[in-house]
Amino acid sequence: MSHRRHAILWILLSLFAMVAITSWAPVGWLQNSVAEQVSMTRSWLGDEAANRAVKVANAVTQPLIVAAKGIESGAPQSNDGMNKMFGHVVNGGFAMFAWRGSVMIYGVVFRLFLLLCWLLPGGLILLGAIVDGYARRILKLSTFAYSSPAIMQGAIHLMIAMVGMPLIYVVLPAPLPPILPFALILAFAFGARQAVSEAPRMA
Repeated sequence: MSHRRHAILWILLSLFAMVAITSWAPVGWLQNSVAEQVSMTRSWLGDEAANRAVKVANAVTQPLIVAAKGIESGAPQSNDGMNKMFGHVVNGGFAMFAWRGSVMIYGVVFRLFLLLCWLLPGGLILLGAIVDGYARRILKLSTFAYSSPAIMQGAIHLMIAMVGMPLIYVVLPAPLPPILPFALILAFAFGARQAVSEAPRMA
């Protein structure tokens, strides 16, 4: 599989997941998933990190006519409640779709905030991995050691996967460990190190 097709596959998977979940997932399940994610973040990273993520998610979803506190607590909303909230604008069928989308956006923003928080420490590790890979490449070129194109291609595919998996992490309404983004960054850094160290000599 080419690198371009691999990247497109991850994009399509994330888009399909978003549309499918927004269309068919039970609202109560979505709310409970978000509540469990908030609770897990509190236990793993502390109240301050969780409160900041909740604050950002509230700020984004409140303009979408979402009761953010109700979402955080995981309290299911009835169909009548949804129709009252959206009925003056849309019909009942789309009201539930709009509510699902709002709850999902809340979770997406919450997990995206956690992902962005890991970029600074992860970026420093990535920079070190690239520098180490470059040093290994220089050593190989100076000693005429073999550089494997297969390893380089595999490392690039690993990097693409580690970019694609955060997309799934962000849109998937499941309570996942909040340190998962950092683990994905570490895997991406390993792939970058291998790809740089195995890069062939430039003509």
